[in-house]
Amino acid sequence: MEKAIEFEKFSVPSVYVNMKLIYGFCSEKNMSIQNFCDSIRIHRASFYQYREGKSPSLPIRNRIQKLTGIPSEKLFKPNGKQQQGRVCG
Repeated sequence: MEKAIEFEKFSVPSVYVNMKLIYGFCSEKNMSIQNFCDSIRIHRASFYQYREGKSPSLPIRNRIQKLTGIPSEKLFKPNGKQQQGRVCG
């Protein structure tokens, strides 16, 4: 019988995504929202959830920041909540 995978829980500040900057980036690069989503490996539904205030995971935040080159301080604004996550321990 296989041993169950164990995860360590952690907590990070939850953020709002500055969608105005994302739309501006896409416009400047002549990139569709679908191409943007494909580039950071998310579904469009997730993109629209971020637009409505859902906080992306840390790996998604990193991919957005890496693609756009926009400083994370401008791209993400804390919303005063904590976001739970887990990592293989």
